[in-house]
Amino acid sequence: MEGYLDLGVRDAEIDTHLDDAAHLQKLRRFRNATFHYQEDPFSDKYTDFKLDPSGELWVLKLNAAFRSFFERELPDHHLSTYLRQLSPVGAE
Repeated sequence: MEGYLDLGVRDAEIDTHLDDAAHLQKLRRFRNATFHYQEDPFSDKYTDFKLDPSGELWVLKLNAAFRSFFERELPDHHLSTYLRQLSPVGAE
């Protein structure tokens, strides 16, 4: 997400999901809690996203939007095949 935003790339489907500031902020905090040492491993940074009933669906839709974007913009057959293998069940 950060690379996409830093590059200034535009995609309507991705942008719709990234316009959801609440989910975006929760996901950033979750990522920080996951990949950076936290004295409390179950701090609000972690649980705010994990316990959000709409968070999982939001991130699955965002992932699907990124996959579609990369398949369209990077038409390398091997990359497309690889990305399809990573697709979560039910994200289509």
